[in-house]
Amino acid sequence: IAGGGTLLTFPALLSVLPAGPAAAVTANATNTLALWAGQLSGAFAYKKHLQEERARAISLAVPSVIGGVLGSILVLALPDKVFAAVVPWLIVFACVLLAVQVLWKVRGNPTFWLLFGTFFVCGLTTNGLVGTHLIAFCGDHGIAPVAAAGLLSTMGLFDLVGTTASGWLTDRYDPRRLLMVYYGLRGISLIALPFLDFGPVALGAFAVFYGLDWIAT
Repeated sequence: IAGGGTLLTFPALLSVLPAGPAAAVTANATNTLALWAGQLSGAFAYKKHLQEERARAISLAVPSVIGGVLGSILVLALPDKVFAAVVPWLIVFACVLLAVQVLWKVRGNPTFWLLFGTFFVCGLTTNGLVGTHLIAFCGDHGIAPVAAAGLLSTMGLFDLVGTTASGWLTDRYDPRRLLMVYYGLRGISLIALPFLDFGPVALGAFAVFYGLDWIAT
């Protein structure tokens, strides 16, 4: 129906394309072409695992090919407005299907629900709080939007360092203890943010500190 990445990239493309029935078709074609390179490189990288799971890979490839061909034919044959009307429901259905599939498999696993809750808070504070409101919050303290955006860019830069270091540490230390440290440091930085003087040194330190812990989890 749809890959997990498509659920993010397709709506993003729709948001930047000119409004109209043709936008959904254009976004779908662009999204499919853009993801093709990643799918191909992923298949090559995991070719050893695909050989080990040959029967399963074939069983999944057959309906994928049939669905892809059928969908392509329908996109070309039907008016653009039909596709534009159906797409939102397909995305919702795919989201629900993916969620139900995972939740059903792990419904009796308390570890999953613990991680689910903590990652919910992680996403809420990262994308829902810092990513969405930091620039406006800085504006309330007299900081120009460009300078505030620079803080987010700094976080993104140090996120690369933190995420890479986290992968290195996970190979050597207990991931559960590392996760506890990451969440603790994230919480401390967010609690401290409202009490900073919002000078360049304090905000710079926050950007570096929070950036290192952004997606390290």
